[in-house]
Amino acid sequence: MGKKNGRAYPAWQFIGDVPSHLPAVLKILHGNSRLQVNTFFMTEQDALNELCPAEVLAGIPFEDRTQIPPEQKRLLTLPAKTRLTKVSALARMEAAGSD
Repeated sequence: MGKKNGRAYPAWQFIGDVPSHLPAVLKILHGNSRLQVNTFFMTEQDALNELCPAEVLAGIPFEDRTQIPPEQKRLLTLPAKTRLTKVSALARMEAAGSD
């Protein structure tokens, strides 16, 4: 998917339930800059077993991950609502830290 300015939208935004869950997380991060929001979604997090919030929200690892340990697999296979809850909790911590 692309924009008129030639930049492509990250593919993870269009996978599974992500389109319906993404607005809730973005609402939590509303006070953050675009760069901060992008960094939040694309940075591995200890609280998510070294997965990025985007991966957890989508329920699939990024294509460039060569190995997926069992603890990451378990997190990625949780129900979408549970994964959204985990990412939302992390987003609330992120938003509180940016105040």
